[in-house]
Amino acid sequence: MNKMTLIRGRLAAAVLAALLLQEAPASGQLPEANLDDYNQWKLALESGGVASPVSISALPGYAVEMVRAAAPGEGSWISLAFDPLGRMVVAREDKGLLRMTLDAEQKSVAKVETINSDLLECRSVLFAHGALYVSANNSLGIYRLKDTRGDGTYDEVTLLKKLEGGTGHGRNGLALGKDGKIYLACGNNVRVSPDISPLSPYRNPQQDRLLPCVWNEFLFDSDARPPCGHVLRFDAEGKTWELVAGGFRNPYDLAFNPEGDLFTYDADMEWDAGAAWYRPTCVMHVVPGGEYGWRQETNCWPDFFADALPRVVDIGLGSPTGVEFGTQSKFPAKYQRALYIQDWAYGRIIAVHLTPKGSSYTGEAEVFVKGKPLNL
Repeated sequence: MNKMTLIRGRLAAAVLAALLLQEAPASGQLPEANLDDYNQWKLALESGGVASPVSISALPGYAVEMVRAAAPGEGSWISLAFDPLGRMVVAREDKGLLRMTLDAEQKSVAKVETINSDLLECRSVLFAHGALYVSANNSLGIYRLKDTRGDGTYDEVTLLKKLEGGTGHGRNGLALGKDGKIYLACGNNVRVSPDISPLSPYRNPQQDRLLPCVWNEFLFDSDARPPCGHVLRFDAEGKTWELVAGGFRNPYDLAFNPEGDLFTYDADMEWDAGAAWYRPTCVMHVVPGGEYGWRQETNCWPDFFADALPRVVDIGLGSPTGVEFGTQSKFPAKYQRALYIQDWAYGRIIAVHLTPKGSSYTGEAEVFVKGKPLNL
């Protein structure tokens, strides 16, 4: 029996065992029976590069309005933030940033300007400390843009840090903490720089599995190494960088609640659905020094590992993107307190209602907005 035959035999046995060991849905998880075909997002490709009409439904009492659709040639938009003057800064998927000024009624866009044409795939834009911070994934770095002349143009563009590694699960969302530091979510393709502070809250991550699995090298993410997906933080000048937490797959965005607690919505490996090592998309309460247990394929930590922090709520199949609290909305109190998470694959905005439990939280999820296609 050759090595490949042996590996395939062991893999088949492991998959069979995994199917027998799959877990029941966690409390608060959304039912998956109502999900569309996972490939429904491809409907957006039929529009020929122009924003497509969508069929959108929302919870009773809520309405969805179109402010502006992408014009021909603008491509997809992947992140958005409001500047201090209330103008929207929108990142194009391929490269560059647009600035959009709303009309007097705040109902539509009156003016569109290009404010940057060089930065590639800016997955997050954040206004803080009198500047615009940008997570430019395909430019492999975190940038700070400043208007030093006060004329509305960003004439100073500074690379704060280059982050090596791949771009699929890459340099993701930015969030400003109450400590004044900027927090950055990174996927498992990003390598941790050797100059990260040795005093970081999260240090010395390992696989922490006693027995290696011989077939992992033939499965997805074979190059993933601890800490895998992780959260960094840095000061306004980008001089000091710390590793805050690790053990994620692809945490695409970050959001703080009014109490200063940090949350993310982490990705699954959908090909492994049904296997014992499968971990569904889930909301995590991110704490300094926290280990969340995602490792490549069968190395994923099981829930009974005492040193892996628990998940707030499992969502199930999906493709996590943006997250935000409703704190500054004009919604009813319950929905102001909710955490809103976006699912690109199934075109959903999900409201997660958090309940304190000990030093962390549990959550209940409900679909807030749904569209087809609605590639959030």
